Amino acid sequence: AASPGAFGDLDNWVIVLHKQTAGFDVEFLENLVLRVGLISTTLKNLQALGDLRRANAFIDAEVGRIADIQRALLPESTPQIPGLDFAAMSQTFDRAGGDLYDVVEIPHGDWVILIADASGHGPSAAVVAAMLHAILHTYPATVKSEQARPDPSKPLAYANAQLAGNRIEHSFVTAILGFWNPGQRTFTYSRAGQNPPMLRRGKEVTEIKQVGNIPLAIFPETVYDQFTLKLQTGDVLILYTDGITEAAGQSGDLFGEDRLKSALLEADGSAAQILDSLAAAVQQHSQGVRSRDDQTLLVLRVT
Repeated sequence: AASPGAFGDLDNWVIVLHKQTAGFDVEFLENLVLRVGLISTTLKNLQALGDLRRANAFIDAEVGRIADIQRALLPESTPQIPGLDFAAMSQTFDRAGGDLYDVVEIPHGDWVILIADASGHGPSAAVVAAMLHAILHTYPATVKSEQARPDPSKPLAYANAQLAGNRIEHSFVTAILGFWNPGQRTFTYSRAGQNPPMLRRGKEVTEIKQVGNIPLAIFPETVYDQFTLKLQTGDVLILYTDGITEAAGQSGDLFGEDRLKSALLEADGSAAQILDSLAAAVQQHSQGVRSRDDQTLLVLRVT
């Protein structure tokens, strides 16, 4: 008795011998063929299950490597920025995600501060974020030749043109790219669809909405505006991705900008302590509800 394979070939054979010439009747043979078919199906399912487990293990290992690469793109340690007390957190919805931040010192004594959020979740968003990181880190070669202080709208426009030209399907990236000038204590930034920064000055928190253009990777010729914010000692500026304000509570209500403003008003201490207070406020609102998005938050306190 034999069972046919997927393409008509015989995959499984069972050979049964009997001492008597008429030892098998039709009913026995029919039952035998049925049993062989059932056993064959079980064996195929076991083989498919093994193949699926091996494939899942391979995919899981690859996602783990992507997550390791993504973590390697973030600053290794808290940067020591003149005139600023700086702290940052970045948590992914899954092991890999689309949030990115970076802090780099450039010529002229300025510091680049970037926060970005690639649309979607998981490995695909992480790849787009890595593309943005690579593109921006190739741009300073042109900045070095400029005599005037760099304009944040230029590298942002450059990154936009590169991403849009590479056809990253339906993905896009929101971002804020700014330059901190320690001598003048100014933060000059351009915004591409990212949540506007929040500034705490004294007992007041305001959203800085003076500039804001569409996200990166949509139209290659997009022009980005810039705005210079003059900061004072004690000012606290925060940059964040929408995973912070869109964190949901038990009833489904979002954390939102108003709760973030209130939490920022109540937070005190160093940049790290303010960061911890804001993160705790988000967690308290969520009450154990798992985040549906990556969450990144930067705190800049002027010293």
